[in-house]
Amino acid sequence: MEITSEDVLAVLRVLGESDVAMLDIRLGELELYASKVAGDRHRNGSDMPAPATERPAVPAVRSTVADSPVGETARDTATVSPPVATGTTGNTELIEVSAPILGIFYTASGPDTAPFVAVGSTVEEDTTVGLIEVMKSFSTVFAGVRGTVRNVVAKNAELVEYGETLVLIEPERGPN
Repeated sequence: MEITSEDVLAVLRVLGESDVAMLDIRLGELELYASKVAGDRHRNGSDMPAPATERPAVPAVRSTVADSPVGETARDTATVSPPVATGTTGNTELIEVSAPILGIFYTASGPDTAPFVAVGSTVEEDTTVGLIEVMKSFSTVFAGVRGTVRNVVAKNAELVEYGETLVLIEPERGPN
């Protein structure tokens, strides 16, 4: 996968428009580190401290550009936090599917295709709820839970930040 200067500028634009303070991307041999923190220096610099904490291990999410709106063929991986309970509707707890990475969220695989899910859709753990694009790579976001979509919070083709709520799902209740 070749990264162009336009790709790097797009990432920097996304960083500038977000509340994220720093970004560290590694794609093959390419390493891109950008920060909005005053005095922060590149990790290859002598006074750049190592990150204080590591993120906890989370399940891997398939990321594919083949299923993307632009139809590329590269493959990559991203991490995603497991769905978490958030809020209720009546007596039912809703599960939040959040953005595993910062990027542009897409509700469908293309401009002329139906959305992956809509309010009322029944989903399985591996049902695609959207795609997130970063530098022409698309990460598939899965429901992570069986149930019914109650709200698609994120808007199509808009910037989402890491951890931002994308979809709310009412989990399926097993037999009592």
